[in-house]
Amino acid sequence: FVDEAVHGNECQKNRYGVLYFHHKTDDQRSGVDICLSCGNYYLSYLLKYTLVNGTFKSQAQLSSMIPHELRDDTKNVLVRDQNPTEVIVCTKRIGIASSTYKDADLAIARDINQRFVTESGEKKSLPQKTELLKAYIDAVYSDDQLNTEAQKVAISRKLVGEYWKDLFE
Repeated sequence: FVDEAVHGNECQKNRYGVLYFHHKTDDQRSGVDICLSCGNYYLSYLLKYTLVNGTFKSQAQLSSMIPHELRDDTKNVLVRDQNPTEVIVCTKRIGIASSTYKDADLAIARDINQRFVTESGEKKSLPQKTELLKAYIDAVYSDDQLNTEAQKVAISRKLVGEYWKDLFE
């Protein structure tokens, strides 16, 4: 499908597992995509929020963290994780105000149940964490697993370490 929000640079085509940098400078407009296209089309994901050496980074901060010698657009940066255990959920993209697909679940969030440390040392959750967790619960758990308050408490404690009643409203 035609996605009006795609960056659309020709060097994103026929690239799998390589990084694409939106701007050559590391200013606030910068962003980094991971390209996943194996043909004459655009398929890439913006790395919106990323954990780098234990510190939570925004898309603008990530670009400046990657040394220039690692910005080779032919080098595959993907590493296969044989046994992933993280909570992964599809969600709407943040910040897309217009587009036919602005409300489509075209974003992926990992470790939505975690809090991350920012550069200033502050612990922070992903934006829209409650909505992401609700979507995950809806996708993973059947109605039979959500019948009792005890079941809800157990699920919430598993995901966030305490009971968040609003996850089930």
